[in-house]
Amino acid sequence: MKLYRYIIIIFSLIFSYETLFSYELTGRWLEKRNSSNPHILFLSTAMNNSINDSLSNEWIRFDIGDCFDSLHVNDSIPSLVQGSVNDVALPRLDYLDLADPDKYGNTSIPGQTGNVYSYSTFTISLNSNTRFPWYFAGGGSTGGVDINTIFRHELGHACIFEHDYLSDIYPEFLTLMSDAYYHKIHNYPRINFETQEIAGLSVIYQPPQFNANTNTVVIGDSIHFTAEGSICFPATGLSKFFNGYVSYPDVETYDINCLMPATEWEIDENINKWGADFYFKPDRLGTFKYKVYTAMKWNTTGDLQLYESNNRPYSEVSFKVIAAPTIESPLPNEIYHTRPSGGKGITDTLAIKVRVPEVLGSYPDINIKIDDVYVNPGDITFDSGENVWIYNWDLSTVSTTEYGKRFSIRAEIDGDPTDFDVTGIYLVEALFYEDFQVITDLTAAGWAVSSYEYPVQTYTGWYIGNDPTGSGDKCTKSLAYPNSTAMAYRLYSPAFTVPTGTDTTTKLQYRIYFNRSDPPNTYSLIKFYICDSGNVTLTPALELNQFTIDGYWIDLEYDLSSFAGQTIKLHWNHYYNSATPCVITTYALDDILVYSIPDMEGPNIDFVAGNTAEPNEDMNLNIGFNDNSGISSVTAD
Repeated sequence: MKLYRYIIIIFSLIFSYETLFSYELTGRWLEKRNSSNPHILFLSTAMNNSINDSLSNEWIRFDIGDCFDSLHVNDSIPSLVQGSVNDVALPRLDYLDLADPDKYGNTSIPGQTGNVYSYSTFTISLNSNTRFPWYFAGGGSTGGVDINTIFRHELGHACIFEHDYLSDIYPEFLTLMSDAYYHKIHNYPRINFETQEIAGLSVIYQPPQFNANTNTVVIGDSIHFTAEGSICFPATGLSKFFNGYVSYPDVETYDINCLMPATEWEIDENINKWGADFYFKPDRLGTFKYKVYTAMKWNTTGDLQLYESNNRPYSEVSFKVIAAPTIESPLPNEIYHTRPSGGKGITDTLAIKVRVPEVLGSYPDINIKIDDVYVNPGDITFDSGENVWIYNWDLSTVSTTEYGKRFSIRAEIDGDPTDFDVTGIYLVEALFYEDFQVITDLTAAGWAVSSYEYPVQTYTGWYIGNDPTGSGDKCTKSLAYPNSTAMAYRLYSPAFTVPTGTDTTTKLQYRIYFNRSDPPNTYSLIKFYICDSGNVTLTPALELNQFTIDGYWIDLEYDLSSFAGQTIKLHWNHYYNSATPCVITTYALDDILVYSIPDMEGPNIDFVAGNTAEPNEDMNLNIGFNDNSGISSVTAD
């Protein structure tokens, strides 16, 4: 067991070495330039002569261009190229006696006020009087020192690096940026820009990768961000490695939103990546901007102005917060019926209800379009009881015909027409409709009534009256009085013709109310028939009491399709016949509607009534449209 523990500890240390960041960044950096506008590193006369004389020999192989190439691990690193001989111009590479034979190179960067700045000039000096000779394979006392490694080390200083701090803790952990002492104890091996240096360069010259899980979010929901990249590590006093800043809609400034903790996200063969993910819940509508910087040890508070004034790289995403209005009524693809042409002079309305979320204590205004025409915004009102916007669509002037027409309804957030909901409905003109709201006399309105009662007494038969439930609406009613032993109150609707066509279904819908007094076994009954235009019954009597509930309105539906092509009437007979006198019984009818709908059992088509889709003998599909369908062309998918 002890051996087992020992092995685990050793493994953990090795793994830590592989994942530790061993670079120390300065508070300054070389000005970023691309390959089309590079920094030109001039050679001093001494450097130029030495290259021509000895430094290009086979055992030294000093290759400035190769060192530049190894530095350029990605396009964001400042580009450097070798220039001509110039003992004055900067940046410059010198070759001179540095006096200390154990000092193989030196980098000088002109100072500036403050600890954070970028620069474009520097001087790299290589020692012409080293303790060990230049030798491309290294080896120290048994060989020499690779001048390319020394030059790359100095280029690291010229870009961003201090000496690697980790070598002070773990002497065996050698990188290109370890100081000369640690190179010496490793006998000056040949070292290139590798994982740690690439990570450090990326911190300074590359923005972190930053993504959002969506570019549109509904108010009340959160948006998920991920940040990924190299980090400024170690950064004394920092426990967060990415700084996030948010700009609210119509505001140019940014507010710091969060300091993001980073976790080890991924290790690939080239670079250690760290990442953070977090959620942001916006509190208003509009377009937000969110940008992220890599946290720096010289900016522990996340001062955005400090990042901006030093032109630090960042990533930014924009996302839009929408209200996502929802049309709750009417329902999608529902069929609604309007009065027949030349209706009765009243205004029928269809309530369009739109729900929007509450934003900062209020509900955003909306606009409504019906078939691409905006309605008057002043007619859209907010119902604080339901917390919905309501527009009562006046259907009195809408032309639909009995074949119907499809209408598109679109609700938009005011000021942002891209934030919307849309639905479509069908309006179909009824073949027959009566809600008794305007007429005051049944006979004058084309209805027929007849009455019989025994013993003879005062009666009313069928008449226009108030809804017995107290709603305030009108309906047609029939009241059976006490003491009757025989009665028949008959009601006939105006005649109408049922459409023909195998693809047409015609239905009748109406509401019936029933109420009786005690004793319950002596109340009157009601039957329903279909009659021809001469009042001759075409169907057996249908007893309606089996469907009624005492004291309530009930909706009934009847299929009239079997009468296609015939002119018919609707007939109700309120009757009683018994030796025991009748008790007070009330029946009422309302919202009598006859309408046609398409045959939905045929080939699948997005129907407006009157459209057809039928296969011919060659199994090709013949499609026909009525004039109100709004369909101009058809393509096969």
